[in-house]
Amino acid sequence: FWPTLNDQIDSLLFSLGHFLNQQGASNLWGQLVTNGGHIENTNLALIQLRTDLAYVSELPLFCFDEVDYLLRNQETGSPAFEELITFLTRLRGLVPILFMGQRPEFMADHHVALAGLTAAETDALLAAHDLTLTPDDRRQLYELTDGNPRLLKLCVPLLKAAESQLEELAKAPSISALFASLWRFMPPQERA
Repeated sequence: FWPTLNDQIDSLLFSLGHFLNQQGASNLWGQLVTNGGHIENTNLALIQLRTDLAYVSELPLFCFDEVDYLLRNQETGSPAFEELITFLTRLRGLVPILFMGQRPEFMADHHVALAGLTAAETDALLAAHDLTLTPDDRRQLYELTDGNPRLLKLCVPLLKAAESQLEELAKAPSISALFASLWRFMPPQERA
C-alpha cells in the first residue's frame, strides 16, 4: 500500500477486479466498469468477489505489503481507512491472504515474525557470495545490519566494490539509501 496511490477501497477493488477478470472471472470487474471504477456498496463488492473466486480454477494467494501504513493511518479515524481495513478483514476465509509489513497486526491464522540472521548465518551468507571479511569487519557489518538478510544482500556488492572497506561503506551516502526504505515507515521514536 502506497499513500494516495492504492490506499483507498476503490483502488483495491479495481486491482482485485482486474486480476480476477484476467483469470476469467468478471463479475467485480464488470460492476467496476459500469460504475466508472467505483463501488459504493462494499457488501456488493464482497459478494461479487466471492462469486468470481468460485469461477477461478485455483484460489489465488492475495498478498498485501506495507500494511503497517494502513494500521498507522487507521489511528487517525479516517472512514476511508476504516472501510479498507474492514474489507480486508472480511476477505479472511474467502481466499488465502498474506499480510506483510514491519509490524502487521491483522487478525491472522498464522503469524510469522522474521528475526535477523545470527552471526554464524551472516558468515555463511557472506561465504556463499565469496566475500571474506576480517573478524572486525564481520562484527561491524553484523552490527550495522542487525542480521537483516535483505540489508546484508544489498551490502554484498557494495562490499565487493569497496574491497571490504566496511568503515568507508558505513560513511558512504549509499548506505543511507539502504536504510531509507526502512526509516520511511518507522515512527519518530524508533528512528531516534
